[in-house]
Amino acid sequence: MQVVGLLSISAAWVGALWGSYAFWQSRKAPPWQKAAYGAWLLHSVGVLLAIGLLFYALLAHRFEFHYAWTHGSKLLPTAYTLAAVWEGQEGSFLLWLFWQVVLGWVLLFLRRPWEEKAFLLAGLSVWNAFLATFLLGVTVPRWVLGIGAGGAAFLLTGGSMALAHGGNGGHSAIGGLFARGMANRAGGGSHGRRSLATMAG
Repeated sequence: MQVVGLLSISAAWVGALWGSYAFWQSRKAPPWQKAAYGAWLLHSVGVLLAIGLLFYALLAHRFEFHYAWTHGSKLLPTAYTLAAVWEGQEGSFLLWLFWQVVLGWVLLFLRRPWEEKAFLLAGLSVWNAFLATFLLGVTVPRWVLGIGAGGAAFLLTGGSMALAHGGNGGHSAIGGLFARGMANRAGGGSHGRRSLATMAG
């Protein structure tokens, strides 16, 4: 599942990056339209697969994945578990990508001149590629923006813990959504939530 998740985000990134160029070229060169459609389809499939896997990891309580371990809990009702998808930064980025994919398809089906649609979708593709870059694990240095951004969507908890202790002064280039490692899957979530369960019992 981890590999599928990473591949889906990679496909979304490649589709968005290629789509930005293809849509831009297709404004004046009609043969590029087919490439633009293909790129947006690849991007859409990657985003849908990634967010679907994230929903599955949370609903199935797959706590070996860092995102589910951090944001999920067996104590949460299903509605709150679904809402936990966008509780973290990576999940919020994925949700953002999802709605922009929907917007992109709406634009494609509008009865407007292709030049207008291609211009808008080229810009949308650039922005989506930017967001997908963070999901792949690229961080923004603190000296540039003063914040840390990013974290791979499909890391395992152990991997993220090791990176947090070993890399870049705690500012890891990879480490978030689909991470693995702690054999605490049966425990039911974060340390705080397990403590709450103990107190409730």
